[in-house]
Amino acid sequence: MLADPPRLGTSVLSQVMLVGTPLLLAEVDPEFMRRSVSPSRLGWLERHMPRSLVIVPLRIGGVVIGSLCAVREGGMPPFSLDDQKLLEEIGDRTGVAIAAGRLYEANQQGRARAELLYELAAAVIRAQSVDQVFDAALEGIERALGSSRCSILTFDGDGIMRFRAWRGLSADYRAAVEGHSPWARDAENPQPIVVPDVLDTMADLQLRRMPVL
Repeated sequence: MLADPPRLGTSVLSQVMLVGTPLLLAEVDPEFMRRSVSPSRLGWLERHMPRSLVIVPLRIGGVVIGSLCAVREGGMPPFSLDDQKLLEEIGDRTGVAIAAGRLYEANQQGRARAELLYELAAAVIRAQSVDQVFDAALEGIERALGSSRCSILTFDGDGIMRFRAWRGLSADYRAAVEGHSPWARDAENPQPIVVPDVLDTMADLQLRRMPVL
């Protein structure tokens, strides 16, 4: 396997990835390859100019998830249709293996989360105070989601959202954000909120500079 391989042009990948059609180039046109890579890869390409290549789609359940590519350089015979068929068979078996791996991983995750929910329920039953319930919930969040910081807030008697339990959050940060809530106290059926990148969403520059820990 060659390190840092050239990136093929969009039209080539579109034919294989989007249409799901194998591509066999028994003899590669060097000018075609030069147009198919970024300028920064031209030096690499000139040193490893392929003579022949074949690309086949990688599928799971009929859905294309990627591609397999084989390249031969100068001095080697060109790829044949038999080579393409062999790579397609390898792709089919690879797809089956990936699907099995994903299913196993999903089953393991489902089992781990079920165990966490069971442990959380047991901890709630054993709890003698609401603080112990909060602590068990935070423990479950950290283990289930792999989070480094988490917190629980509730509305107080005046309708202000207050921190009740937390992990990994500084006093300054809690003081700066306490009182903010994406939902009104009387909101019906409030929906979860997911923020992929907090820095892209957080408009308050002072809050960005606030130490979290």
